[in-house]
Amino acid sequence: MTVLSTYNEFSGRHWDTGTICNVLAYQGIAAPHTGQPFSEALLLGISGGITAMYLVFEYQGFEPQVTLGTRYPFEPMERIWERLRLNPDVRETTSETRAVDNLRAALAADRPAIVWADLCSMPYNTLHIFDENFWVIMPLVVYGYDEGIDIVSLADRAQVPLHASTAQLATARGRTQKNQYKLVTLAPLAAPTAETVAQAVRAGIRDGVALFLDGPPKGPPRNFGQAALQTWADMLTDTKSVKRWSKVFATGSELYAGLTAAYGSIESWETGGAASRSQYADFLDEARVLLDLPALSDIAQQFRQSAQQWRDLAAALLPASVPPLHVTRTLLTHKDRLFGERGAQALDEIRQVDERLDQIRGEVAQQFPLSAAEVATLREELRERVLAIRATEQAAMEALRVTQAITEG
Repeated sequence: MTVLSTYNEFSGRHWDTGTICNVLAYQGIAAPHTGQPFSEALLLGISGGITAMYLVFEYQGFEPQVTLGTRYPFEPMERIWERLRLNPDVRETTSETRAVDNLRAALAADRPAIVWADLCSMPYNTLHIFDENFWVIMPLVVYGYDEGIDIVSLADRAQVPLHASTAQLATARGRTQKNQYKLVTLAPLAAPTAETVAQAVRAGIRDGVALFLDGPPKGPPRNFGQAALQTWADMLTDTKSVKRWSKVFATGSELYAGLTAAYGSIESWETGGAASRSQYADFLDEARVLLDLPALSDIAQQFRQSAQQWRDLAAALLPASVPPLHVTRTLLTHKDRLFGERGAQALDEIRQVDERLDQIRGEVAQQFPLSAAEVATLREELRERVLAIRATEQAAMEALRVTQAITEG
């Protein structure tokens, strides 16, 4: 039995930032400007902050899916622990036995372990599995491993402890070759200094601004940053592209899938809501103090404006005027709240929500609650909202770039 008996850190919500937030809090590593545990907002900013991504996936036999990325996607965790000099100890192996040994050793050293696991294989999740080749690999924190009673204790988004069996964790960790049995512990030689954190903040701002305004270090430029928002807006009303919404998400179950997936990308998927924009505004408020840059206060307000625009966009995707879509939005919000507050204790209720969502999905597949003309009007409205967000965030990012240039002299 190896359990960190005093572990009680469950405030972190997002996989990339929340896991590190929880680990640092347990290890008593405080932010120099507050003397308190690092906030998840600060870690978000240091990781590269926010962006926009627009991706559409079509696989034969499955409903099309749209993914809206809202946070910096290029090695965000590595950026955090490198910039804060957290001295990560990275263990990788293809052996399940060695993986268990590495986990036991980390816990024996009083280190919570960050491991990568397939969410679909964990017993506290109710993700829809399209087929056996589908998985979702994400990091989570292991703080207990008791083979005697066959329980692994975990921190993973919920504000309460979660549990799995040792076999379930092993299956989830070994699900894919990438990150198979990977484990990271953080062992900084000293708490980050104010200057170290300030440098990390500058680097994070620089990454986020560059991705949003200039394009990605890899991947199609039209899928990232301001260009991604323009791409999405264009595809909503385009009449020729093979990726236009009127073709890919025409009506029925396809349109329902597109609307709900876009909504989830904005308000769920552990963004903290509003596509993580409110959290990024909180980061800029902290950065203002760390960098002694009063101008960041106004830019934070610009991102709070865009946060409201994202909320309004999410509501427009599943509008209150269309009962099945409004019920869907209400159920998705309720499902997120259930898991966040109660974790696996809410599984029965979550499954009931899933059953109702499946029922609605079947109903709209048979008869979508909007006419073709009404769907076209909806797409026009969504386009205008996306373009308004693009304008707000482009102005905010350009102001942030100017402010960044001032602080870097």
